[in-house]
Amino acid sequence: MRGMRPCLVVTNPDSVGRSRDPCLIIAPLTTTTGAWVAKGGTLYPIINGSALPEPSVVLLDQIQMIDVCRIERHYGKLSAAELEPIRTGIKVLFAEVLE
Repeated sequence: MRGMRPCLVVTNPDSVGRSRDPCLIIAPLTTTTGAWVAKGGTLYPIINGSALPEPSVVLLDQIQMIDVCRIERHYGKLSAAELEPIRTGIKVLFAEVLE
């Protein structure tokens, strides 16, 4: 069994009930930082002041889909200001695919 890690759900919650399998698109979080965060630019936005106990880096380069039953705890919801760098990072990540 794999370990647990906090994550940010990036799926529109309204779309979960409409799919044949209730899955969520998530981005893992980490409190570990280093030069790689600055080098990664928009791929590693930092969440400060949210419901998490510590500032966390959103690992947008590790976006994945998980079954909704794997979610064990809800920490809270991001403000619009906290969500904006994450939206920007996702747009950059998928820019070539969406063009």
